[in-house]
Amino acid sequence: MDDDSDSCFLMDDYDHPQPGLIYSPTLVPGRGASLMDLDNQLLGCDCSGEEICLSATSCQTAHVCQPNYTSDKKLVDEKWDSSGIVECNSQCHCSILHCSNRVVQFGPRKNLEIFECGPQKGYGLKSQDFIPKGAFICEYAGEIIGLSEAKCRFKALYAEKKMNYIFVLREVINFSESTSVIETVVDPSLIGNIGRYINHSCDPNSGIVPVRINSPVPRLGIFAKKNIVPGEEITYDYSGGSLVPQINEANSYEKKACYCGANCCKGFLPFDLSLV
Repeated sequence: MDDDSDSCFLMDDYDHPQPGLIYSPTLVPGRGASLMDLDNQLLGCDCSGEEICLSATSCQTAHVCQPNYTSDKKLVDEKWDSSGIVECNSQCHCSILHCSNRVVQFGPRKNLEIFECGPQKGYGLKSQDFIPKGAFICEYAGEIIGLSEAKCRFKALYAEKKMNYIFVLREVINFSESTSVIETVVDPSLIGNIGRYINHSCDPNSGIVPVRINSPVPRLGIFAKKNIVPGEEITYDYSGGSLVPQINEANSYEKKACYCGANCCKGFLPFDLSLV
């Protein structure tokens, strides 16, 4: 890769083990998505040098160059409870190869492995290598769709007793006089990447953080919340914790049993009533 290039290259050579699924390394617009939002670009930084983006005080566009990652590109702990991350992007003047604020845009880590977890859980994801706390694992990619389209797909999947992979990200944005909630709905049922194979756990070892790079539409970055040893199944909480508040009571809909095996297991998978 040319260090002087003004664009970023997504390095992702994983594929689906299941026929009929369309592989995509990142989000793609689907029915109900706002194409106008996808075309917008974020303001870039004027930084130069190798490590200057670690310090927001030295940047004229500090909303971009926030301390998101450590010098070895691990997620800063405070970012788990933040409104997300803005990485340096194609509009920035910093070094592509050496900037510490470029992580998710280079694609998933190497040596991830999709494996069969048995009839109750289906496929899962693990790593052949040690994954340290804070390290980026992969994206949760798929179609970005509208909530009304998500409801239609959910009802169709439920009627056919098929698994629902729809993920609803809700970000609470606090303004001076009001609060706004931004919803991003992702469906990897037909188009997606390896992130769709990560199973739920009530005691997960990873979590999702929204990351913006070249668009205000967030990418769903999956990061390790604790050290993950080789061969350990990678999991996250489908309820999203504070980022995606969901409800376990499903009214007339049948709740699906959880087989995560954690001591704190709630017994059922999280259920988002906004999809009903």
